[in-house]
Amino acid sequence: GSAAADILRGGGGGDTLAGLNGADLLFGEDGDDLLLGGAGSDMLDGGAGNDRLAGGAGYDRLTGGAGADTFVFAAADGKTSSDTVTDFTSGVDKLEVQLSGLVDPSRLSGIRLLTGMAVPTSAPSAALFYETGSGRLWWEPGGAASGNVLLATLSGTPTLTAGDVTIV
Repeated sequence: GSAAADILRGGGGGDTLAGLNGADLLFGEDGDDLLLGGAGSDMLDGGAGNDRLAGGAGYDRLTGGAGADTFVFAAADGKTSSDTVTDFTSGVDKLEVQLSGLVDPSRLSGIRLLTGMAVPTSAPSAALFYETGSGRLWWEPGGAASGNVLLATLSGTPTLTAGDVTIV
């Protein structure tokens, strides 16, 4: 991709598509693809295969397509926007939340996934929180609610379990 708004298409193999700065459209098509949105508000569609989709900064729309897909979110992006995942399937797809640089690596295994109807106003320790009524996934660093970061919204409010989330 370039700094402009690009349309990138993969092919039948495992492709890597990177959109960079524009509001890009990335289509992985067949194969196990890596789609990287970049700084713009992008639309990523993995197509068939076990794809890895990372929207980056911007309001991104991520569709994995057929296969067991991984949707990547980095809380350290200084996010002021969040992504929408259109087709997350619990037990098949994965959410990868990258917290490196925010949390001491020795504490990563202690971060829990909490679920409920509304994000808590405070939490005693760092946690991910999934609002079951809205499909919103939040990073709660612990303490005041003003520190919450909205990572993504899962369309259709699917079930989300701890086994669906990987924290790195």
